[in-house]
Amino acid sequence: MKMKKLMTVVVICTVFAFAAMGSVFAATASFQGLGDMPGGVFNSRAFDVSADGSTVVGYSISASGTEAFRWTLSGGMVGLGDLPGSSFESKANAVSADGSTIVGIGISASGPEAFRWTLSGGMVGLGYLSGWPRRRQGLSWSKSPARQLSPLPITDPAARRPNGPIPASRSSRALMRAATRYGPPFRAA
Repeated sequence: MKMKKLMTVVVICTVFAFAAMGSVFAATASFQGLGDMPGGVFNSRAFDVSADGSTVVGYSISASGTEAFRWTLSGGMVGLGDLPGSSFESKANAVSADGSTIVGIGISASGPEAFRWTLSGGMVGLGYLSGWPRRRQGLSWSKSPARQLSPLPITDPAARRPNGPIPASRSSRALMRAATRYGPPFRAA
């Protein structure tokens, strides 16, 4: 019985401590909605903030499609465009400390391609490593006591089969989602 009372007192003290800390943090933190790109459904997601706090990057749905954006206090949300040659899609994933350089992924004529964006140069595709085929990769999770995760490489043509089986043993479940928009999640074999 004494242990139960002691636990109750500890829980109550912990709750009050967190409540007091929450009011301190709430007084110093502030949040601001970034808005949305015009023309598409209302949907925007931020992925990174520059170290100086001046720039936020992510993607939104514009009239053209999924589009990377750069947000600043003075300029608001501005679309970064897309790589030429294919469907319109780009997403900004990271920004430099001062907000001057943004990196992400877009869809070019060759497929998914990393890009770098700067104010002076705009969006520039970074190409592919020569000699390396594009790949998708999943993970195989073992139910063994070791609970091992191991890579399950799938080459480009195989990764495009929607809901196709992925080789897996009886003791593991393999899940995969193509790194691009080539189809729905793949199911375990």
